Amino acid sequence: MLPWLRVERRLLLGVGAALDKTDRIVVDGATTTPADSKLAAAYLDYDTRNDNWLSEGFNRGYRLRALYETYGPFSSDYDGNLWRFDGEGYLPLGRSVLAARAIEVRAHGFTERFQLGGAITVLPLAVPTLNERDLPLRGYRGSEAELRGRNVRLGTVEFRTPIMDIDRHAMVPPVGINRLSANVFFDIGTAWDTGSPSRYYRGVGVEAVGEIKLAYLLELQGRVGVAVGLDKPGTTRVYAAFGRQF
Repeated sequence: MLPWLRVERRLLLGVGAALDKTDRIVVDGATTTPADSKLAAAYLDYDTRNDNWLSEGFNRGYRLRALYETYGPFSSDYDGNLWRFDGEGYLPLGRSVLAARAIEVRAHGFTERFQLGGAITVLPLAVPTLNERDLPLRGYRGSEAELRGRNVRLGTVEFRTPIMDIDRHAMVPPVGINRLSANVFFDIGTAWDTGSPSRYYRGVGVEAVGEIKLAYLLELQGRVGVAVGLDKPGTTRVYAAFGRQF
């Protein structure tokens, strides 16, 4: 990763590779490999997001990311490549914020499919998570065949607002909770293999987000929520998770 950092903006360039392999071993029997994927990647990340003491998270700026993944350099179950574009934007509304995110994935050749659904997200890291094929779409289980495909289009709009500053901590163990916030969201997405998408799937819901403090310094956001899938096979789902949707 090559960072170019300024006070109000950050530019990251990076390259990497990932290996995801499963071996099924039968005692005194044969060993098979039902899943084997290896890929190389390059990405560009431009980030102008910022926050302040009164906001419950990022409340201004935007982030743009382009990720290219290819199975070509390695021998594995797949041989194609894909482009993934992520965009985030934040508009301050007093102490509240209107946040939006869009994801577009276009695949070429034989690549591993994406699966939409669920509310679990990968905790943010300094670099992108390569070979990430499970993307959240709240109000759906995350195993529906209708939400599986090599190409993806996904969008989210969230209204986030602080509720109260609890600011309670224990000394043993050193854990506490700081701010409690609320989030109202609308998700829409689709996945398909070839051509153009024929149908979109929508979900709405609310979340309560708490800032959990560990060892007085480390902050981890936890959330509980209720999501309703507006289109079949969507359902009403209650969930708890660490980390934000974005």
